[in-house]
Amino acid sequence: MKPPSLTSRALFAALLPTALVAVMLAVIFLFGRVADMDEAHYQRAVAIGQRLSASAEFALFADNRPTLHALAEATLREPDVYAVSLLDRQGHSLVAAGRPTAESPTLPSTKGIQRTKLANGDQLLAGPVLETQVSLDDLYAPHTNLAQKPLLGYVVIEISSSGLNERVKSLLLAGGLITFGGLLLGWLLAVQLTRNVTDPIEHITDIVNKIGAGNFLSRVKPDVSGSTRALGEGVNSMAEQIRTAQKKSGTAHCRCHQ
Repeated sequence: MKPPSLTSRALFAALLPTALVAVMLAVIFLFGRVADMDEAHYQRAVAIGQRLSASAEFALFADNRPTLHALAEATLREPDVYAVSLLDRQGHSLVAAGRPTAESPTLPSTKGIQRTKLANGDQLLAGPVLETQVSLDDLYAPHTNLAQKPLLGYVVIEISSSGLNERVKSLLLAGGLITFGGLLLGWLLAVQLTRNVTDPIEHITDIVNKIGAGNFLSRVKPDVSGSTRALGEGVNSMAEQIRTAQKKSGTAHCRCHQ
C-alpha cells in the first residue's frame, strides 16, 4: 500500500486540531442554547400557570363556572397552549378548554408546580390555587406576613413542544451550517498553506532522485521561494558540481587511454 503523500500528511496535521476544536465548541454552544431554550419554554409555562392561578382564586372560591371558563379560554389563546383545565381541591374537573390529554395529571402538593412530560413530548403543568387573605390590621404589612389559607383547587395547562422543537431544529441546522462553513474555510486555508510548503519540498525531492539516478542536468525550478529557496539553490549547485566532476573525470579517462 502506497504511503500518504507529504501534502496529505501535512494537511491532516494542520486540519485535525482545527476541526476538533470547531466541532467541540459547536456542540457545547448548541447544547447550551438548547438547554436554555427548554428552560425558557418551561418558565413561560410556569408564568402562565401562576397568572391563571391568581386570576382563578376568587372564581374557584365562589364556584363561578362562567368566569372559570372565560379564564380558561383566555389562557388557551397563549402561544403553544392547547389545553387548560381547572380542578377542585379533590382533583375533579370543573372547567376544561381546548384538547385536554387523556392522561390523568399528577397533582402537586400545596407548594410548587408539577411538571410532567407526555408521551408525545409535550408538557403538562399542574399547580395549586391557594386562598390568600390579608387582615385589615396587616393591610400595609410586608408580603411575608400574608397568610396562606387552604387549597381551593388546581390549574392544569398542557403546552405543545412543537414550536420549541422547530426552533431547536433551526438552531441545530444553523449551527451545523456555520460549523461546516468554518471547517470548509479552514480546509481551504490549510490546503493553500501546506501546498506552499510541501509542493516545493516534493519538487526538490524529485530533482534529488533524478540526480541520484544519473540525470545531472535536472535542476530545481528557479521560482521556488520562501524557506526552500536556499535548499533549491544548494541542490542545483550540487548537481552542477557533480556534472563538472563527471566531465573532468571523463576527460581524464580519455587521456589515459590515449
